[in-house]
Amino acid sequence: WRPDWAIADPICTFIFSIFVLFTTLSILKEALNVLMEGTPVGIDARALQEDLLLLPGVVEVHDLHVWSLSVGKPSLACHVVVENEDVARSVLRKATVLCQRKYAILHTTIQTDFSSDKRTCETEAHQKCSDPMKVFRR
Repeated sequence: WRPDWAIADPICTFIFSIFVLFTTLSILKEALNVLMEGTPVGIDARALQEDLLLLPGVVEVHDLHVWSLSVGKPSLACHVVVENEDVARSVLRKATVLCQRKYAILHTTIQTDFSSDKRTCETEAHQKCSDPMKVFRR
């Protein structure tokens, strides 16, 4: 044992702690995003909403929420207003496939509303649906 090397232990410990801190910051950031139910990194909610609007038969998309159940497992919930009941099943299928293939969202809850139906989420809930973004209309 050499007394002049006693400083090596705290220096190595300090360097190792800095290394651990920098390697875990990204994990902490991802975990915080999941806990706060933030939009997953790599998913643009506005682009997703616009892509849903491009589906044939879709009149409006609102109340769109995208969050992570855990790291790497994004989820989606939204209301899609369709022209009529005849296209609802087709729109639902196409919207689900779009979310899975383009955005890797495997857990989707998509509610279809009909533009011909006078009862919308506004009248049923006696308040306007909360939407973090403005409502897009065609």
